[in-house]
Amino acid sequence: MAWRGNFRHIGLPLAESVPGARASYLGFQGDHYAPPASTRALADQLGPPVPMHHLPAIGNPHSGWLKAPEPVVTALSDWLGAC
Repeated sequence: MAWRGNFRHIGLPLAESVPGARASYLGFQGDHYAPPASTRALADQLGPPVPMHHLPAIGNPHSGWLKAPEPVVTALSDWLGAC
């Protein structure tokens, strides 16, 4: 998850609230360390509905994107451009 805004409601000492802050969820198919149900529950704690994007896994489903980040960069760039 890419978080922006205030997260005092979950006890994390993060940045001050940003008016109109939004969140986006990126998940990877087959990632057993971050299953969709668990990460969806975490995303739901952020308040308004968070759009979910499931990307195909590249190598290791949990960390393979680190070696080939282009799909993640594209998804986040598209989302940021739509904000």
